[in-house]
Amino acid sequence: MRGRALAMLQPEELIEVAEVLRKEMGLLGGLQEIENGTVFIFDEESEMAQFGFTMKDTRVPDKASITENLTVQLNTTEAGKELLRFFKSDEMRQSLRQEGTKRKEWVEYLYSLSPRIDGYFGKTAQDKTYHLFSNFQLVQ
Repeated sequence: MRGRALAMLQPEELIEVAEVLRKEMGLLGGLQEIENGTVFIFDEESEMAQFGFTMKDTRVPDKASITENLTVQLNTTEAGKELLRFFKSDEMRQSLRQEGTKRKEWVEYLYSLSPRIDGYFGKTAQDKTYHLFSNFQLVQ
């Protein structure tokens, strides 16, 4: 999976990898299928990231997936600023906790970028979520 992600050249490939990862994690040891799979490609110069994701659409009974590719400005929200610090750090893995106004601000920002996911989390987003990140870089 890592090799495939490193070889990606197009945003559509990001979405495909995220979708496969979500499904495969669901097959491991009886774990539930991951609801969201996300890949960020960070551009150091602009401090923006290509944000490709797939997530289960819980609003639809047949559990269809929503896939999207967005460009996010990481300095726009507190959650984005945390991601920016992680991307600029030497850390290889990080767990970020999102809750309260920071969580609400991030969700509203994503809604503003994508009409397809507007309302996905309902009127109120979950109180708190944890995001696990792994930073693998292409070494040339």
